[in-house]
Amino acid sequence: MLSLLLSLSLSAAPLQDLQPELLEPDRRRVLFSAEGAQHRGRSRLTASGWEIRTQRSWTLLSAEINRHVLERELLLEAKSLGRALPKTEDGEPHPGPQFSYGRWLLSMGLQAEGLETLDGLLKNHPNHDSALALLGALPFPTELPTLRGRDVDEIKRGLRLALSFSKDKGAAHRELAIRRLGELREPQRTLTPFLQAGRTHERALAAHGLRRLAPAQSLEPLLLRCALDSSEEVRRESALALAATGEEGVTLPLIRALSSSYSSVRANSAEALGVAGFPAALPALKAQLAKATSKVKANSPSAPPRSHIFIGKQTAYVQDFDVEVAQGAAVADPAVNVLTQGSVLDVRVLAISSKGVTTKRELRALRATIAQLERIAKERATKPKAAQGSEPGTTSTKD
Repeated sequence: MLSLLLSLSLSAAPLQDLQPELLEPDRRRVLFSAEGAQHRGRSRLTASGWEIRTQRSWTLLSAEINRHVLERELLLEAKSLGRALPKTEDGEPHPGPQFSYGRWLLSMGLQAEGLETLDGLLKNHPNHDSALALLGALPFPTELPTLRGRDVDEIKRGLRLALSFSKDKGAAHRELAIRRLGELREPQRTLTPFLQAGRTHERALAAHGLRRLAPAQSLEPLLLRCALDSSEEVRRESALALAATGEEGVTLPLIRALSSSYSSVRANSAEALGVAGFPAALPALKAQLAKATSKVKANSPSAPPRSHIFIGKQTAYVQDFDVEVAQGAAVADPAVNVLTQGSVLDVRVLAISSKGVTTKRELRALRATIAQLERIAKERATKPKAAQGSEPGTTSTKD
């Protein structure tokens, strides 16, 4: 037994000697290399250099690390800066400071937080030039590796990775996924089927991808998504793709859809015209608004009609006696009441469903779109002629 314990102790001695001497303990840090790359995660400094934890082992970094910061300190500073962002009148972060904040997060190696900030920025300003330029120069994350070829299997692999990376994420994540999909051959042929028959996040990515890669090559499915899709995000991305073509004529089917028999189609079309940002649709929108408001006045009386019916029976009975005394004589006057039994059915018109009905959503969409297009037309009228050839749609904002 003693010899066994001695042999175990001797065998354990080399294992203890294998543990490196730590100059910096194991902590979650962001390491900044001399080449500009960042490494976020568990790290430690040994006599051999900086090591990072990958899966179940430590990997020695070959790059020279010239700075390191604890992750929790960066997160505390980021939280403080985020709370100090100035707000617009609508309560949203101001686009200029919001972009600067997102750029700082990315430069500090906080990629997840930086992309989330740019998601919010591009949601309100989808053509923000500085944000798009920053994302265009950003290195691809590990979730979007280089595509090795352009065969069928590689196309499926690229789509799977792009959909997984952008699922339940915003526009900044989709921009990176689309950059990778742009390496595929004829990306519109790959994305269009998802636009027609994919799930919500797949249709959103497909519409966004067509906007960046081939906006003029899939007009029919984009127009259908604008008017008929159940997802507001997909309708918005499809309308932005139409705006990217720069041709006002592409919205003619949406203008015709303002006369649809279905209020939801008319509302969707009006919203899409507002997102696309072509002022040429203003006359049709104003005509439809006048028609809709006159229809509402004609079909809106002061009170809805109502009626009722009583089914039952009434039974008279003597409830009490009123005693009257006069000249020494008492007279009992009976008090007769009525017992009612049965049911009363009340009917009232609460809503009318017909082909010509106008909903509040349709009216809101028409009024909001008219106001937005009038503002765009006014802005274009005040700009120099050289600047009027800019891309339509939501006005881009620079830092």
